[in-house]
Amino acid sequence: MLLTVAVLGLCSFVRAEQSVQSVVEMLQDDDESVAQKAEATLVQMGPQAVTPLRKVLNDANFKVRRRAAEVLGRLGPQAKRAAPDLVPLLADPQFEVHEAAEKALVQMGEAAIPALTDALKTQTEGLRKVVLETLSRCGPKSIPILLDLLKKDDSSFIRASAAEALGGMQPAAPETVQGLIAALLDLQEDVRGAAVDSLGQLGTASLPAVGQLFSISQTDKDSLVRKKAGDALIRLGRLTKESGESVAVLFESLLKNEDKVVRESAIQALSMLGMAGLPGLIQALSDQDNTLSDEAAKAIIQLGPDAIPALQTLQQSPYPYLSRKASDLIKRIQKKTRKKEESN
Repeated sequence: MLLTVAVLGLCSFVRAEQSVQSVVEMLQDDDESVAQKAEATLVQMGPQAVTPLRKVLNDANFKVRRRAAEVLGRLGPQAKRAAPDLVPLLADPQFEVHEAAEKALVQMGEAAIPALTDALKTQTEGLRKVVLETLSRCGPKSIPILLDLLKKDDSSFIRASAAEALGGMQPAAPETVQGLIAALLDLQEDVRGAAVDSLGQLGTASLPAVGQLFSISQTDKDSLVRKKAGDALIRLGRLTKESGESVAVLFESLLKNEDKVVRESAIQALSMLGMAGLPGLIQALSDQDNTLSDEAAKAIIQLGPDAIPALQTLQQSPYPYLSRKASDLIKRIQKKTRKKEESN
């Protein structure tokens, strides 16, 4: 009796394998609607479809490779055994296959991390970059791996790629911010630049980096990195109106920068800080570039009557130009206020 049951079970298993295989073969059909029905059926079959699908991931027909990857992606973590087979497809010459493989690995989430981590051992920088970008989308468990690459990898290209990938992982973990701050000391400007960009993208989580960003905006030997640091400070300033007073001090310091673009960025940032930015905007009225001085004036007018007391103090300036400028701004604010009241 037991032998009969075993034989029947084996026969059922063989029939099931044959059934899955026949559906997998339908992925070769030129008719997209037929192939889509096959994909849907394979998804319904679940884990038993994984092994046959793995076998066709290297099929000569790119449509079969793409369709198999799509099914494995829809199976998600159930298909984690296929992750090592999907990784090579990240370098597939057919973009849609590459895209389907990347999406499938991301859909597997943390289950794909071991295969992707192993793939980072390859010597091909291009593939390593794609792998780490995919890894960064597989969940927070990938953060320690990316931080290790950022800190230790021999390739500056990979360190920069790791920094870039970390900037897209939000909400930011404290260790991510600390790792990016440490990368600001990297000897390669592309790594420092990528770390600066990512800190700017991580929002208020990057506030612990404000001091370092300011220092870089002033002293980094690479002009592009200095500019990026200034831009990152601007973005942080826009997100931190409530703590504007402390951030405003940094932007006021940027007003002394020799680079007109940096000073312009500082004025724009100060204008986003409300009254906390007023002292810096008043300072910018003395800018040697008339365009920037005018920009600061416009920002002060936008603050309305609240700016008048500070302007009245400026009227007492020993410098006639500033005294006249203050008087003119007070008149323009009062005129604007009257118009607004009349329209109401």
